[in-house]
Amino acid sequence: MIEIALLDRFVTFCGEHEWIGSRSLVFLTPAFNNAFDDLSLQYLVLLLAGYPLAVIFAKLPSPTLKHAYSCLVGLWMMQNIFLSQWIHSFISAMVTYILVLALPNKIMPKVVFAFLLSYICGSHIYRMYVDYMGWSLDFTGPQMLLTIKLSAFAYNVADGRIYEKLTASTGNERKDKVNKQRAKVALREVPGPLEYMGYTYCFATILAGPAFEYKEYIATITGERFRSVSTSNGNGGDANSSTASYTIPPRALPVLSKLATGLLCVVVHQVGGATYPIDRMVAPETLAMPPLQRYGLMWICLLCCRMKYYFAWKVADGAAVLCGFGYEGTDDNGKPKWNGVNNMDIIDFETAENMTGNSRAWNKMTQSWLEKYVYTRTNNSLMATYFVSAFWHGFYPGYYLFFMSLPLAQQTLRVARKSISPHFYKNKTVEQVYHYTCIIINSMFINYLVIPFQMLSWERSTAVWGSFHYFPHIAIAVLYILGRFVLKPPMPAKGENGAATMKKEL
Repeated sequence: MIEIALLDRFVTFCGEHEWIGSRSLVFLTPAFNNAFDDLSLQYLVLLLAGYPLAVIFAKLPSPTLKHAYSCLVGLWMMQNIFLSQWIHSFISAMVTYILVLALPNKIMPKVVFAFLLSYICGSHIYRMYVDYMGWSLDFTGPQMLLTIKLSAFAYNVADGRIYEKLTASTGNERKDKVNKQRAKVALREVPGPLEYMGYTYCFATILAGPAFEYKEYIATITGERFRSVSTSNGNGGDANSSTASYTIPPRALPVLSKLATGLLCVVVHQVGGATYPIDRMVAPETLAMPPLQRYGLMWICLLCCRMKYYFAWKVADGAAVLCGFGYEGTDDNGKPKWNGVNNMDIIDFETAENMTGNSRAWNKMTQSWLEKYVYTRTNNSLMATYFVSAFWHGFYPGYYLFFMSLPLAQQTLRVARKSISPHFYKNKTVEQVYHYTCIIINSMFINYLVIPFQMLSWERSTAVWGSFHYFPHIAIAVLYILGRFVLKPPMPAKGENGAATMKKEL
């Protein structure tokens, strides 16, 4: 009871002193009131502030100072944006750390995962209750990121406790490959509280990601990433690694590229979104348009909407790289590669030839988390993976309309392409035409399917889908029948490399 009373007093103190955050950036807001509300502008300013803060971070002389700086600056950012709501992240982090230390290894990561997923689910439900269909910045964004980071952390610790088992051969090539990936990010020891909190509240990632592994964090903090990346044995770094001096490779070009891309995206979002807001998709005059005109307008609305995600991810990626995160060694020409924590490939997503390409390019750290900590740990269950992804996003009906439609569409296109694609690989010109046709068709399908993800409610989602008479859903069913029962892939010519012929299958 004493602990509960102390926690209540602490939360009350944070609430009474919300001015510490809310007023520290208020002087920046008046000139932009026409474009941003105060909270959104504070978010933008703090994302950009990550760059000078990252310069200081990279120059700090010791890992201990970097951990403390990372944690304190991250907490300051949370207080500025979310005021006393940051207490949710603190509770989640502390409970996770205690469970990691206290529970038996066999059940520990599952309990932590269940706790974190339940916490974010409860947060989403409460937000729906107090602000149904509203959109405002609150703690649920960082809480979603912490769900990824802390659940992965728990599994990494659990894997570190069975490290020898993971590195031993099982005779099953596929299982050995998965175990090798787990061993690569396994933690042989539980980090101390300072290291753990530095990772949890890392200022470069707390607002918009990327939600990378603890091994990436600690290997960068200690400099192990830069001393041994070319000869890495898969163990990464740890807090007790050598204190030998190191130099962070040049990264100005990738940092500036990510920053410029992010700023361009926010300009497109603000300018385009003013004319093509997402709510325009469900306006009566839009729903009354001819189908092709209506689809074209909706495509522009969705593109302008995506730009806000591109902005946040790209700007945050740049700050993370400036800190030193994401180094992958050098390419064949000796140039440093800085894509290790890249969270979004915009061009790859917008020009994907299939939905697998869309998934791999979009929110890559979340996709990696779902693959490594849900899919491979539930006996490769796509159903479990999609449901966890849906719960993680929230409980608006639109999310479930999207996530229930997506696997059916993916499976249908996989079957159809396996039967149809080989017919177009015999002639280079025909293959190129087919390639660009697939890009257009895939873009039409993915933008149609994602509509409920932005409409959120059942009524708005079905109103927009219904305006197309669910034609893409019908087309998916027809494609499945054609690919599964009617069209058959041609037999490869004698001596032909079948693997090469089918190189573009999903």
